[in-house]
Amino acid sequence: MKKILTFLTGIVFLITILVVGGCKSETTNDDSNSSKELKKVTIFLKVIEIDGDKRLEMYNAKHPDKKVIDSLHVAYV
Repeated sequence: MKKILTFLTGIVFLITILVVGGCKSETTNDDSNSSKELKKVTIFLKVIEIDGDKRLEMYNAKHPDKKVIDSLHVAYV
């Protein structure tokens, strides 16, 4: 029984080393991501009822006058 337990412990240890070695760090020095600038978009949602069906009314914070129902496309360049 002791030999089986030692063998299984060794297998678990090897699997742990392989899993940890295969994981990437969140703080990589990838220059392709650092050159991209992230932009924040605030979208407001409201549930409305049209002909007895519940729908989503949405608008972008930069364009509150342009309200759409069920689909919103936001593009920032």
